[in-house]
Amino acid sequence: MEIVFFVLYGLLIWIAIYIMQRDIKNKSFVLIGISLIFSAISNGGMILASYTITFRSIFVSICDFCIFYSPLILIGAIYAQLPQSSKYRTRMIQLWCYVLLPLVSVVSIYLFYLHNIYSLQVVLFSFILIAFVLTIIISMKSFITHLKDKITKFSLLLCIFIYVVSLIMLLFNDHAIFSILNSIGLIGIAIIMFASMVLKQGERWFPDFIYSFDYMLLITLVFTGQVVFVIWISSRFSFNTILFILISILISVSAQVLSRYIQTIFDYFVFVSFPKLRQERSRLRTIESVKLVVNEQFYPEQMEEEELFRMVRRAFSHFGDLQRLSANPLTQLQVIDHRLQQKGNTSDILERANELKLIMFECVQQLKPQKDRSFDTTDEWRFYNSLYFPYIIGIKPYSKRYDHSQLDEDAKKALDWFRTCVPERTFYNWTNAAARLVALQLKDKFLISK
Repeated sequence: MEIVFFVLYGLLIWIAIYIMQRDIKNKSFVLIGISLIFSAISNGGMILASYTITFRSIFVSICDFCIFYSPLILIGAIYAQLPQSSKYRTRMIQLWCYVLLPLVSVVSIYLFYLHNIYSLQVVLFSFILIAFVLTIIISMKSFITHLKDKITKFSLLLCIFIYVVSLIMLLFNDHAIFSILNSIGLIGIAIIMFASMVLKQGERWFPDFIYSFDYMLLITLVFTGQVVFVIWISSRFSFNTILFILISILISVSAQVLSRYIQTIFDYFVFVSFPKLRQERSRLRTIESVKLVVNEQFYPEQMEEEELFRMVRRAFSHFGDLQRLSANPLTQLQVIDHRLQQKGNTSDILERANELKLIMFECVQQLKPQKDRSFDTTDEWRFYNSLYFPYIIGIKPYSKRYDHSQLDEDAKKALDWFRTCVPERTFYNWTNAAARLVALQLKDKFLISK
């Protein structure tokens, strides 16, 4: 049974780090990862609790704390992945963030440090379980409708069923099998949520996912396997050796998933005297990573209007991040092929992303009411302002920590105007309307390229 807990511990950590590093700015990805990490800590705590008497009660309390928090964080992840147009999204996120999360935190800390009251644990866990079930019911339509095939829908419903039933059983019985089923259900929910969101963004998920899994499995078996073998033949398994094995698994998995970032850091120090070599290696790593996620079989010219709008909106969100922009399906536009051929440039992924940036910049410039002016606050300027300054220039009008000292005069005026005259919700509506106009311009470019 302990071997199963070790395997689940490693899988939970790997999937958590993998999903978070895929897009650290995606709140749903981050929350899914945190939920998985809590579950991994619970599995690790259960293993350690069986090897100590002195600290057993502490590890049991930690496991209970993590079992509380894993579904609680998953609730936030589910609400975060709801469409912006959903009438429940904003209210439910606020309710989760300002009511549910603080309330459970206070009660959990009280139980952990002061009194381990079983009846209060049951009430708290029941409260979280009811909140999770209500979340599934509220978000079910959005949760299920964008899943295209029946097998995926059935798999998601099965994983939710296993997860909820295991949570109910853990209320009354802390048998290891229910903890195992709980982890399996959570892993299934996390993978399906992650895959559906990636596919919705027009990217591929499976090639990079399976590559990371194979690489992780090899690295963990080679390094942690040696540690386990040496401990097995030279001594007996104890609390210290089990803790060492868990740390070894954590390091092995993290090193694999974050290997590209680690290589970047190493290159910065090793090739400090060779900046061109460092840039070229960084470029090659970016191309390699994007190749695994970009969907080259995607045809933007065949997109429905709403889907094209979503891709345009997402492209503006990643305008300052070339690696994220490179994975956007709009990089497969035929007009980009024609433009690159005319310029005599290569057709690699990064060149296509740069050309897409140029096309989007040209589309934004076409929204400009007066070509001889840089900025104005009249009504006809609202669409241009809502795209040019926040996305092309990169100002963050609603961030209190944003440093605007490097901006030019027009950008500073725009920043002040957004903060004083444009509510955030209004800005969001203007941005959507402007992105739809850009999508229409791209449609015209499709016709011209044909």
